[in-house]
Amino acid sequence: MSQQLIKALPSLMVLAVICLTTCTAQATVEAPILQQKLGRLYFGAGTESDIYPGCTFQIVCDTDTVTHGTIEQSLPGVSFSKTGHATAALPPDTCRAHIQPAAIDSNATITIAAPHVLPALTHTGLWPASELNTNDTNTKHIDIIDSVPFIDLATSVQFEMIDAFLDHRDHSSTMSSLKTASSPAPYVAVLLPNLSRSANDETLLTTSLYYRFSAERLSLVFPGDRVLPLNCLFPGESDCPRPYPYDPQRGRQLLQQIDPPVRDLRLAVADQSLERTGLLFVDVLARDHVSAALLTGNQYTEADCAIAWIYAPLDDALVPLQRIHAHLQAMDSDHPAHLEALDMIARYLAAAGDAPDKAGRRAYARLAAQRLSADLGVFALFRPRLYFHSRPQVVNFTFDTTGRPILSNLQQLILPDVTDQTGRHTP
Repeated sequence: MSQQLIKALPSLMVLAVICLTTCTAQATVEAPILQQKLGRLYFGAGTESDIYPGCTFQIVCDTDTVTHGTIEQSLPGVSFSKTGHATAALPPDTCRAHIQPAAIDSNATITIAAPHVLPALTHTGLWPASELNTNDTNTKHIDIIDSVPFIDLATSVQFEMIDAFLDHRDHSSTMSSLKTASSPAPYVAVLLPNLSRSANDETLLTTSLYYRFSAERLSLVFPGDRVLPLNCLFPGESDCPRPYPYDPQRGRQLLQQIDPPVRDLRLAVADQSLERTGLLFVDVLARDHVSAALLTGNQYTEADCAIAWIYAPLDDALVPLQRIHAHLQAMDSDHPAHLEALDMIARYLAAAGDAPDKAGRRAYARLAAQRLSADLGVFALFRPRLYFHSRPQVVNFTFDTTGRPILSNLQQLILPDVTDQTGRHTP
C-alpha cells in the first residue's frame, strides 16, 4: 500500500487486500424473461449475479438472437432493460436472456477498514491467519496497518478512500447504498480473575462484579448492535440460565467479604471497544469506595481482573473453555482451591475431547464451564455481532461456519456505467 494512502487514513485500522493479476470477463448469465412491460424487458437475475446498470444482454430464442440491449436497473433477483424494445411476445419456454455481468478487476486494491473489529480478531489469535490468504502468495496478500481504532466512517471524507469496512455496528439504515452481511462474532467478552491476586482467593471479586452486571444495559456498555448477552461460557447454550442473578445488593455483600479488604484495584480490558464495559465496573466499585484503575491493551498480569476477548467459534464448544483454562493456568496461582479446580477442569476438557458423541462432549463441556464460574469466578458477558459493509462492486465476501470473516475470495467488479475522478466505480 502506498505511503500516500497510509497518510490519508491516519485514524483507521486498514486491511488491504491486493490482487496483482489482470482483469477478467465473467461468463454470461442465462436468465428467464419475467415479463415485457412499457417497452422494457424484466429478467430473473440481478445484483446477486453481478449484473448492474450498463451491463449488456442478448435475447436468444432457440438458437437465434432476436434483440439486444442494456440493463437500466438491477436489484437482488431482478433486473430490467432500458426502454425501446419490440413489444412482440417472446415465448418464455424458448427465449432466454444472456446477460454479460460486470467484469472482475483482479488488478484492483480492495481497502478494508476495521475500526473496532481488528483488535478483537488480533487478540483472539484469528488475524493474521492463513485462511485470509490464497495459496499463491504472489497474487494476493493481506496488509494490516494499526492506528487509532475508531472514527465515524459514515460522516468521514476518508470513507471515500475505502471499499468496505468491518464493524460491530449496523450502518445499513444510514448507508443504504452499501451491501451488508453479518454474523455473530467468533469471540465473546469474558470476565476473568487474575488468580495470582489475593482478592481472587475465594472468587469474591469477579463474582461480586458479575452480580452487578445487567444484560439489559448492553447497549450502554458496548458499542455494537444486536449484541447477544451470554450466560454460558461455550456456544450453543444461549437458553441456559445465569449462574447468578442480577442482584446488586448481593454483589456489594460479596465485595465486603474480601479479606483483607480491597481499596485499590486494577481492571484490564483487551482494547478500546471494551472500555465502556470496563468503566461500568469501575463505577460500580467506586460506589463502594473502591478505587479502580482501568488498563487497556491486554495488561492482564498487571490487573486484578480483566475483560478479555476469548475465541469462541460458533461450531465448537470446547475452544473457549480450553483458551480460558490455559489463560488461568498461566497465572501461576499456588492457592490449593485454584489448583484443584484447574486440575478438575482439565479432566473434564480431556473427557469432552474423548467423548464418542456430541451429547457427551457437550455434557463434559458444561461441567467444565460450571466449575470455571463457581470455583474460579469466570463469567461470560456477551457476544458481539460482526457487520461487513461494502460497496456494490466488492463481491464474494463470506463468513465461515465459525463466524470468522473470510477475505481470501474477495474480488472487485468494474461497474460499467460510471467511473468517478478517483477511479472508483460507482453504480
